[in-house]
Amino acid sequence: MADVLPIALPVPPDVGEGFDALEALQNLPLVMFVADSSGDISFGNVAAERVFLSCRGGLKVFGLSGVFGDV
Repeated sequence: MADVLPIALPVPPDVGEGFDALEALQNLPLVMFVADSSGDISFGNVAAERVFLSCRGGLKVFGLSGVFGDV
């Protein structure tokens, strides 16, 4: 079973203008999803697309239960 780690951290004020958290997640070599409490995926990074052989739009359609089964 996959580990689901809820992350809700504010961006530190010293990061500066123009910091895009989703852009930072996009470049991680780890599979990353952003999903709401009902399991709808709003973001999947490039690693997620490669592992699940899907495009970002496909991940959004499947949702977490479609990707991981009933969790």
